[in-house]
Amino acid sequence: MWEDDELRAALRAEVEGPDPRPATGLDEVLRRGRRRVLLHRTGAVAAAFALVGGAALGIGSLKGLAQQSSPADSGLTTITSAPTTTTAPPVVLWPQVNVPARTPKSTFSSDRYPPPAGWKVLTPEQCDGESDPSWTEDESAYPLSGELATTLVRALQLHSGKARVGEFTQVKMPRRPWDIQDGYSNWTDLSDEEGAGSIALVRGHYPQGLTPTQAADQELFGAMNCAPPRRATLENGVVVQYYETTVHLPHQSLIKNLRVYHPSGAYYVLVLRNYSSKDFRVSEEQGAFDRFGAGRETLPLDEARLQAIGEELARTAKP
Repeated sequence: MWEDDELRAALRAEVEGPDPRPATGLDEVLRRGRRRVLLHRTGAVAAAFALVGGAALGIGSLKGLAQQSSPADSGLTTITSAPTTTTAPPVVLWPQVNVPARTPKSTFSSDRYPPPAGWKVLTPEQCDGESDPSWTEDESAYPLSGELATTLVRALQLHSGKARVGEFTQVKMPRRPWDIQDGYSNWTDLSDEEGAGSIALVRGHYPQGLTPTQAADQELFGAMNCAPPRRATLENGVVVQYYETTVHLPHQSLIKNLRVYHPSGAYYVLVLRNYSSKDFRVSEEQGAFDRFGAGRETLPLDEARLQAIGEELARTAKP
């Protein structure tokens, strides 16, 4: 069980960042708070869900996870799938946005909390996240609609290759001292012969007056990425961009973000992770999720499949 106070403090600082700049009005404070909730619940940093994001969950929601989130409680239809045998057509990766890469700030090290024996040790260069914490409104305070959940799972079934798509799981996350509201965590496990990972989804919206391209431009380096993201603009005006894989503690937690910007202002964040619900257990004593499993060495989907899933979601999800 992760009980190291120093690790928890370091990860909380990494997720939350420096204290916000002084605000002159309540609206600005609320926008920043919602943005931080969004970052916690999408897993932009692995620890946001593994440690910091789960450190103060109530026992009621923990039991909900243990029961795999009853459809009656969430208002959703449970969706299960058999392994797909569909062969995805060759995918040409989208081009990177034509902006300079950022200068790395540090190099990742997993020395204190290393990956399992036999894994290749990764030491990538790291950059800080650079996105305005006040520009987007998070809607994770409300459960996802059954229609959106179904759209996501169908996109996964179409484009996940031989990976098995698990049940869509939705768990209410009670407000913690540093949050401004309750919220929901939504994810689906993805597994193959190498093990199980997962993909999480959060819905939000960006401010009126911005085009999808302008909104995407404000998040060019919003996923702690050093390289520019890859981007496509679809015929329906939706902009989709995804980022290089980033590495976080504990172990070698791999995170890959994909974000969808709809002309209506709707905003979706998909987060691909190399760990799944099997890597958590309920700690009744602490009233929290306990991340005890390292997950798998690789992400459960390659870049081409994630790109296809993002495009499918962008084409079919109703704003």
